[in-house]
Amino acid sequence: MNAERIFNAVADALVRTDADDHITTEVLSALMDRVGVPMMSFDRYKDVPAIEALFNSRGVRRATPEEIVRGERGADRA
Repeated sequence: MNAERIFNAVADALVRTDADDHITTEVLSALMDRVGVPMMSFDRYKDVPAIEALFNSRGVRRATPEEIVRGERGADRA
């Protein structure tokens, strides 16, 4: 099982059970420490503020409007 599938399964369970932001961040942060940052999962959780903030803290962010105009990638490392 790859990192993305593991991350998505855990993140989906946390979202489905309406886990609070602290628990979501703690669990997924520990998971990322073990399996890495699953870049392909970034867009999947764009509507979950705690998960997006966790990705941001790991250097994954959305492109600014200026970066988009310049043709730079969306989800990218800061």
